[in-house]
Amino acid sequence: MFKKIALLLLTATAVFAADIKTQIVEVVVYPRVAMVQRQATVRLQQGLNEVTIPGLPALLQDESVYAKLDGADGVQLEDVIVERWFLEKPEEGQVRKLSDEIADLEKQNKLLEGERKSLGAQETFLTSIQSTQSTQAGQQVASGRPNTGAWASSMAYIGENLGKIYEQIIEIDIKHNETKAKIEVLKKQMNEMQSAKPREEKSIALSLRAPKAVTVQLTVSYLIGDVSWSPSYEIRATPQSGQVEVVYSAHVRQKTGEEWENVDLILSTAAPQRSATAPELRPWDVRLWEERPVTAYKLSRKTAEMALQQDATGVLDMAVAAAPPPTVLAHKSISAQFAVSGKRDVYSGEEAAKVLITRETFSAEMAYVTIPKLSPFVYLQGKLTNSSAYPLLPGVALVYVDGDFVGRSEFAALAPGEKVDLSLGIDEGMKVKHELVKKFDSTAGMLNKKHEVEYDYRITVENYKTQAVRLTLMDQLPRSLQEELKIEDIKLVPQPQEWNRENQKLEWTLELKPREKKELTIHFKASYPRGRQVAGLD
Repeated sequence: MFKKIALLLLTATAVFAADIKTQIVEVVVYPRVAMVQRQATVRLQQGLNEVTIPGLPALLQDESVYAKLDGADGVQLEDVIVERWFLEKPEEGQVRKLSDEIADLEKQNKLLEGERKSLGAQETFLTSIQSTQSTQAGQQVASGRPNTGAWASSMAYIGENLGKIYEQIIEIDIKHNETKAKIEVLKKQMNEMQSAKPREEKSIALSLRAPKAVTVQLTVSYLIGDVSWSPSYEIRATPQSGQVEVVYSAHVRQKTGEEWENVDLILSTAAPQRSATAPELRPWDVRLWEERPVTAYKLSRKTAEMALQQDATGVLDMAVAAAPPPTVLAHKSISAQFAVSGKRDVYSGEEAAKVLITRETFSAEMAYVTIPKLSPFVYLQGKLTNSSAYPLLPGVALVYVDGDFVGRSEFAALAPGEKVDLSLGIDEGMKVKHELVKKFDSTAGMLNKKHEVEYDYRITVENYKTQAVRLTLMDQLPRSLQEELKIEDIKLVPQPQEWNRENQKLEWTLELKPREKKELTIHFKASYPRGRQVAGLD
């Protein structure tokens, strides 16, 4: 960026121009963008002052720029312009230097390959001598005149030289691989340089007219993309006290290219990137379908664009904005903001910054739930009401019970005053078992046209805990979808507190004392025409 520290004369009026350095003081993070606020103290001269804020990210949204002045008696902001700058690509000399280095390394590798071929020829020669010596030794032994001294001398010579050759070949291979790896790295660097687009920056130029020399506080804000944040939770439950602590945090990511250091961080549920205009319902026209001959025709570009625009206006925006909560809460008419306590740093890159928003303790009604037909476990749930002043947003929660980590859970959106059943994991202090104890084919007589099969299930629940618990146990009866298939002779011991006869779901509420064991039995008979089979019963 060229420094614009200059004094210009325009129609006999002094125009003072300067680049100024600003500091990011506040960032409001929305679901997909952020509003960045910069401040600077600027000394203005009498007359027209051209002030430029250079080195801003290319992701800055031009139409979102807003500027205001504090302590500016009579100072007028006449114009705000966003300029785009393409910085120079790497020097061709750097590419040429890398190309020369690659050529030198490739030359070294060719020399190494030559040495290896030479050593390979020596190896072939020595092994051929070794083979000849072995043949001659065999002949000498066969004739009864072996020359053992000559054999020993020859074999020692061949072995020593072959060992040296193998060592040199290994060294050459290592050097060759190292050089090849260097070449690959340099080629990658060179390709990146050659294909790199010119780096882009933006600047904000402001025209300020001052009636006299004055010092003002300049605040500039703008929206910038490639930003996101998502809530995360730690749920810490203590069943005996009936308390659930929710630790509410946020993961903030930004890849804007600018560093947010020592800033006031605010998380917002608003979505400024959406259209601010409510959609309009158009007539919902229907007609009977009629087959018509197909006519081939072409749309003009203008007609096609108009058609696309008409289609686009009829689309309803169904996306739901993700949102967060804080230590300091600000309610607005259509959104909520959460101001994170203290100054924060959020650096540009892949890594997310985790910030604590708040901790809330809720009273919860602890309940134990089991569906033994589907799972052999008893689950702890906490029924609570969001008594806080802000919404809890969807996110992943780490669940702890009495200080022990029990697993992960999905946290659903929860508005203030809304109730929810929190899944708090498996309680190993209770055991449940679901088993088929009898299946009896009660069909009798060759003339009986009905096939009847009786089923007996037993459910056993044991409380190994040192305190009494209330358990909700859910099961079901089969539901017939055909008149010929009947489910009858139903016996449930004990009777369930709830029996939905439409979907045949059963629900018992059981009070179990410490170390107490209870059994439930389910009996029913399936009756259907002889020779038919029932799907889904077993």
